[in-house]
Amino acid sequence: MKRNVILTICIFFMTMCGLIFLAYSVYQQADEDAKKPFEITLMNNENFVDQKRGVSIEVTVSKSWEDRYFGVVSWGAEYDGVITNNNTYPIMDWNMEIKTPVFTPRIDSSWNGEYSVGKEFITARPDEETTLIPPGESKTFGFVMYSPKIYEMNEFTFTAYAQRQLEEYPLFWVVGVGTFIWLIALISTIIVAISMRGARIRKKKDEEIISQTMETFAGLIDAKDEYTRGHSVRVAHYSTLIGKKLKLKEDELRNLGYIALMHDCGKIGVPDAVLNKPARLLPEEFKIIASHTEVGGKILENFSAIPGIKEGALYHHERYDGKGYPEGIKGDAIPLYARIICVADSFDAMNSDRCYRKHLPREVILAELEKCAGAQFDPKLSRIMYELVESGVVKIGDNTVSVPVEPAKK
Repeated sequence: MKRNVILTICIFFMTMCGLIFLAYSVYQQADEDAKKPFEITLMNNENFVDQKRGVSIEVTVSKSWEDRYFGVVSWGAEYDGVITNNNTYPIMDWNMEIKTPVFTPRIDSSWNGEYSVGKEFITARPDEETTLIPPGESKTFGFVMYSPKIYEMNEFTFTAYAQRQLEEYPLFWVVGVGTFIWLIALISTIIVAISMRGARIRKKKDEEIISQTMETFAGLIDAKDEYTRGHSVRVAHYSTLIGKKLKLKEDELRNLGYIALMHDCGKIGVPDAVLNKPARLLPEEFKIIASHTEVGGKILENFSAIPGIKEGALYHHERYDGKGYPEGIKGDAIPLYARIICVADSFDAMNSDRCYRKHLPREVILAELEKCAGAQFDPKLSRIMYELVESGVVKIGDNTVSVPVEPAKK
C-alpha cells in the first residue's frame, strides 16, 4: 500500500513538473517573439497583401498637380496610405521602407508619422498615435511629395513587432487542458484515497470482529479438552508461518489463520467423556473422535465468507498417502489449507503436554517430521515445519502463542 502511495505521489509530481516546464516554454516563446521583429516585403503583383503575416498596405494618389519653378517642371502629389492588421494580435513599433525610383523625390509635408528620403527608399516611422495597430484595425498615413513625375509605388518593406497573446500558441491550450485534467485527477485521487481509507478502517474493524469471534469460539471448543487448551490458536499460528514460507498473499494468510482456528470445531459434538479419556480409546470411541471432521464440515458448509473453511475442518486428518479420514483422499487432491493444518496440528500434538506424557523432545519431533514426510504429511510442508523448528522460529515446549492471524496492513 505504501509503495502505491509513493508511486502515485511521484506520478503527480512528475506530471506537475512537466506542465510547469511546458508553461514556461510557452512563456519563453511568447517573450522571444515579442522581442524579435518580423519583416515582410509587399509587392504590387501581390496587391500589397502578406497572407502569412496578415498585413496589407494600400497607397493611393488622392490628388496631384504640376509645379514649375524656373522652367523646371515637377509634379506634386498627395499620397494617402492605409496599413491593416488582419491578425488576432496587435502589432507595434512598425516602420516601413518605400522603394523609390532612380530620381530622388522631396517630401514636402506628412501626417501620422515621420518620413525621410534616402538614396533608394523613403523611410516611414509612426508617431505615438499610429505606432500600435490593434487586431483587425487599420492606421492611416500620408505625405505630400514632389518628384519629376507621379510616382507609382510598387514595393514596401514592412517591419514590426507582434504582441501575441499566450492563447495564440497551441501549446498554451495543451498546458491548460493538461492542468485541468491534472487537477481533476488529483481531486479524484484524494476523494478515492479518503474513501479507501474509510473502507480500510471498516475492513480492519470487521476483520478484528471476525478474528475475535473465531478465536473466542475456538477457545470454547478447546475448553472441552482440558489438555489441549490454546491448541487451535497455536495451530493457526504455525499454519500462518508455513503459509508465509509458501509466499501466500496477505488475504490468503489471513484466511488460512481463520480456517486453522476453526479446524476442530466439530469436537463440539464429541462427548466430553470420550474427548477427555486419559486411557487408550476403544475402536468405537475412536470413530466418535474421528467424526469431528465430518461434523466440522457440516457446521461450516454454509460459511461462504471464507473460501476453503469447510474443507479445512473436513480434510485436516487426511494423509498424503491416502490412509487418512474421513474420505481417504491423497496427495494434492487434499486441499492445500488442509495439508498445512495437518502438519501444524500434528506438530502441536507432539509439542503439547498430555495427561499421559510430557511434550516430545526436539530430536524426536524433528525425526517424526522427516519420517512422516510423504506418508502422513505433504513432504514440502513437512520440510518447512522442520526448518521452522530447526531454525528456532518455533520453539519446542513454548505454547505461549497469542496472535493466531496476521492483522491486515494499514
